Amino acid sequence: MLLALSFGLASAADAPEFLLADLGVRVDLPRTWKMTKWSDWDFAAQSPDGVLMFAWATPFQVPITDAAPWSAVFEGKVGELAGLDIKSGATRLTEVSGRKVAFVDVGFAYGDGGRGTMYGASVEIAGQDLHLATITPDKLAGAGKKAREELLGRLEFLVPAPVSTFGAEVTAKGLTTRLPSDWRPSLDVEWTALTPSLAKLGLEDVTDCWIAVRPLPAHTPDAMVTCNRRLELGVVDEYSYLAADEVVRSTFFGKIPAAAPVALADRTGLLYTPKEGVAFGVVPDAEGVAVTWALGTGDLGPAVRQAMEATTWSGPHPVGTGEQLSYWLTARTFSPQVLCPTLGCLGLGGALVLGVGAVMGMGMRRRGGSDEPEEA
Repeated sequence: MLLALSFGLASAADAPEFLLADLGVRVDLPRTWKMTKWSDWDFAAQSPDGVLMFAWATPFQVPITDAAPWSAVFEGKVGELAGLDIKSGATRLTEVSGRKVAFVDVGFAYGDGGRGTMYGASVEIAGQDLHLATITPDKLAGAGKKAREELLGRLEFLVPAPVSTFGAEVTAKGLTTRLPSDWRPSLDVEWTALTPSLAKLGLEDVTDCWIAVRPLPAHTPDAMVTCNRRLELGVVDEYSYLAADEVVRSTFFGKIPAAAPVALADRTGLLYTPKEGVAFGVVPDAEGVAVTWALGTGDLGPAVRQAMEATTWSGPHPVGTGEQLSYWLTARTFSPQVLCPTLGCLGLGGALVLGVGAVMGMGMRRRGGSDEPEEA
């Protein structure tokens, strides 16, 4: 198709509008353009003066806040079209029809040794990001840039993009969490795209869980899930967390490094950061334990810790009398509460016995315990 850059294809018929149903977008071609591909999720066309046009979407609704990160999307598209010597060019953030748009230019070599440029535009739509690109040989650069802006302005967005919910509250059974400011609840339309990430975490049943994402341009987003699981840990605090950690790892995570304790407002949680791109959190609660899984890129420990610290719980972790006793005898063996009954109070009893003996001895001496004769 890139070889067609050297030729112009004309159509005398008026071009109709084309609905991309899965994207909620209608493409309105100029009358002289010709559609070459059309489905519910992508589109391609040609102009009579040699401009190629493509439209497609990537999953997850990622805010358009900076243009440069979107270069990777258009570099990938050029690669799909067999472009060579791909080089990113100018980028800029602009606004079209009230929507923020990332403009990206990507240069490449093609077929017979000529060079061309893809003029890309990325815009946020409902649950996804739409990408529109025009391609021309560099000798027709002006036509490519003009076509990008004209075609983008002719798009009709039938479904409004959901309002940003970053930092929103999410709920799972027995808890409510305020998400970090760069995370948001996942959208229903994103569920299919999230499934591979959940499968990697071993999560099949996410009933009564909350699911959040941190969207990233041109990448699979970071994902974080919190669910309650039945597990009794007894008393968990800064003195006993190591014993709880062993139970948690053997139950959920296997052979990973031990947890770091996280002091929360009314309880102690466990944070696991076994490697880059993976983190886990466990907090005892009224339902058993709230387990948080996070998968993505970079250090996810801070995000999991922040979510744990911003959670409120429906009640304390259930602890039986036997578990309380075990806690004091194993984790707090040398605490005053334990030492007093076992040692301190025995010492006090001994002191009392000695004191009573001394008093009795003094009494005996006063009653006649002396061998000296009484004075007349």
